[in-house]
Amino acid sequence: MKLCALTSRYFVRHKILQMHRLNFNSNSYSRLSSRVQEAMTNAIDIYGDARPISFGSDHKISAAIEESRHSIAEKLHLNVAELFFNNGCKSAEIELIGVVLNLLDIEHIITSRFESPDKLEFFEFIEKAGKIKLHFIETNDYGEIYPERLKEILINKKNTTLLSLSHANFFSGVLLPVKAILQICKTSHIYFHLNAQLTLGRFEIDFETIKTDFVTFDASLINGPSNVGCTIYNNLIELDNKRYNYLKKAIQFVENKNISNILGLNQAISQTMDDINTRQDSTRLMRKQLIKQLGSDLGIESIDSKLNKPVLYNHVAFWAKHAYFGKYIIEKLDLEGVDVSQILFPGSKESHPNEAFINIGLADTCSLSDIDYFVKILQKIQTGKAWIS
Repeated sequence: MKLCALTSRYFVRHKILQMHRLNFNSNSYSRLSSRVQEAMTNAIDIYGDARPISFGSDHKISAAIEESRHSIAEKLHLNVAELFFNNGCKSAEIELIGVVLNLLDIEHIITSRFESPDKLEFFEFIEKAGKIKLHFIETNDYGEIYPERLKEILINKKNTTLLSLSHANFFSGVLLPVKAILQICKTSHIYFHLNAQLTLGRFEIDFETIKTDFVTFDASLINGPSNVGCTIYNNLIELDNKRYNYLKKAIQFVENKNISNILGLNQAISQTMDDINTRQDSTRLMRKQLIKQLGSDLGIESIDSKLNKPVLYNHVAFWAKHAYFGKYIIEKLDLEGVDVSQILFPGSKESHPNEAFINIGLADTCSLSDIDYFVKILQKIQTGKAWIS
């Protein structure tokens, strides 16, 4: 009887957790939407399976891929010849940078310490291998980039340098001043790679105006499949015809041809662009309420209140006392049904020696009751009353 009671309590508890499962993890994959799942399932039914084609052997699959390419290009205001399907953002960046290093004679890579840890690890690896010289653009303590500081690094680096940055800061959510940086890159004749992973579907990005040399993103944060995305290759890149053709062929060679994933990507982009303004308004309201309650109920100030630039409207980052939010914060929140990632902050922590950095991304489905529930859990952690197994 005692075992049955414990088992029953576990399942009741588990059911409650599932009801309150909140996606407050800005670096996690979002769940597939029903529309995306349907598109992917239909693709498997129609084309037999989800295996990629090779050498264009199946004209029906090739036609469906090209139809998706045109559809996505139209939604994102792109020249269809510039768009290629990749295998998800992490591998796409490595594939792209590997191609660029070999075909464009890159000797220098410039980035920020506020990029993703995986990307920086790869850059450091190829520097140790003697392939490139790695440079970090100077930022403030929260990762804001000042375009004029880029000029200081670019002396005598014409046509041998790749700048690789994220459209939105991986940690504090601050947005990159793309147009100002792009102008410097053009004047200095260096290549510019932009990772639009965190901003795709959050803003109506005009890729006709933002003509960086390369853009990468995937569908993992817009309720699409995590292992497919797009590499955008600017066909106005300043190269001679021979190297231009080699570069394009190399990108085509590593292109993703999985029809199920590509149709899922197409549906995810269509869905996220259709209701982008509605989701913006709703999520901004949730964010404002979360920041308000963090301040009034917990005495916590969000990082963006210290910034001079706009940030992701679905992103909140803050410092919290180690005494309350120590090494068990993730476990405690997970037990209470909340997904939050804890990642090491790359900047100076001298002004926060006794605090932990917390990074939150608000899901599109987040509600005011979810915010209230989340803050109450933080209060329980703060007072030492959070439920622990």
